[in-house]
Amino acid sequence: MCELRNCPICNSLFTFQGASTVCQGCFENEQSNFNRVKDYINDHPGCDFVELTEATGVKEETIFRYIREGRLIYRKM
Repeated sequence: MCELRNCPICNSLFTFQGASTVCQGCFENEQSNFNRVKDYINDHPGCDFVELTEATGVKEETIFRYIREGRLIYRKM
């Protein structure tokens, strides 16, 4: 059964169907940001954290969340 929820990122109302906890727009934005960070790390091994945030435009808090969630492993070489 579907239920209505507010997106924790943009606060818009969306239909929660058990998979994603954010609205479709924020989900797509999250995927885009994650892929940008992951691709930059793969293309620039050994980059430092400041370079990573500046080059991708993704906030530090967001990258830290990816690491906490286990979606991203970041090691400076």
